[in-house]
Amino acid sequence: SLKSHVLRGDRLYTLKVTTLSKNTDGEDIHGFDRIIVNSPEKLPDKNNLIRWVREYADRVNSVLASETIEEYAGPVILTEGAAGEFFRQLLAKNISNNPSPLFDNEDMSARFPKPAFAGKIKRRVLPPFFDVYDDPTIDRIGNMDLVGKFTVDDAGNVPQKVQLVEKGKLVNLLIGIAPTKKIKEPNGHARGAVSKSVTARPGNLIFESHNKVSFGKLKSTMLELCRDFDLEYGLVIKQLEDPSTPSSVISYWSRSSNSDNPLSAPLEIYRVYPDGREVPAFNLEFSNITVRVLRDILQTDNSQYVYNYLIGNDYEMPVSIVCPAILVEEMELKKSEEKVRKLPILPSPLAER
Repeated sequence: SLKSHVLRGDRLYTLKVTTLSKNTDGEDIHGFDRIIVNSPEKLPDKNNLIRWVREYADRVNSVLASETIEEYAGPVILTEGAAGEFFRQLLAKNISNNPSPLFDNEDMSARFPKPAFAGKIKRRVLPPFFDVYDDPTIDRIGNMDLVGKFTVDDAGNVPQKVQLVEKGKLVNLLIGIAPTKKIKEPNGHARGAVSKSVTARPGNLIFESHNKVSFGKLKSTMLELCRDFDLEYGLVIKQLEDPSTPSSVISYWSRSSNSDNPLSAPLEIYRVYPDGREVPAFNLEFSNITVRVLRDILQTDNSQYVYNYLIGNDYEMPVSIVCPAILVEEMELKKSEEKVRKLPILPSPLAER
């Protein structure tokens, strides 16, 4: 019999800045930003790196000076990293890890729930103007670099481009090793790492919208909805917590919020008023969110943003999500239930330098 051996070497370069700050009321404010590339030539030079960190610090300072909101229910725009994380947690997670392991013990089965879309083939999961595919064979789209490419998956199969959603309907799933009742063959998406099982996971997940406008028009539509909701302002969210990053570990131990929430808390929020003002806000978390919110997307902008992340914070499994900014008709947010710890009695001696 013929045998083949594949030796694969993947390199990844990451720069990350993480902050844990306190405002004057003693409330913790978490934040992070990162750059993930697959070549050292793609890293920013010294001047651009300094500018990137300073811009991040300015955003953190604006959040530290902002006011909290008790609750909000209304239209929300998710853009930049927040849109990517939104799709990662609500869609990518639920088309992966198929099929789920079988257990005789019900308690064990509860620890490994089936992906929400495992039995939703031919069902609508997004608005009709969305198409979604995963293509781990490419490393660029347009002039944007992607990090999710691999030449052979961790089951030894050749990766394939897989059309996942057509006109809002789920038409396929990511399959790693074992097939399902409706999908008989693997499609080259088996991915694993040291101490992590090999299962179906995305590579480069691309979202294409056929109902797109400029970002300015997207905000105008949101403000029109706000008038219908009798709201003074709408929310634009630019960043969500990454549930697999160290900053989220800090958040895990300091927050008492419901861990069953399928969408992590916002880190960068702006109240957008009809007069054009954008005022930072903080200390909110999502409430009553399910995967059904994917179908509540009304419109997108005409941009393409690349959101890179590491599955399980593991450098062996990088993923790129390419998506536009999105306008969701209605989302509920409430004040975080994080317990406020008392401020130190004495200031830090480092703060006096």
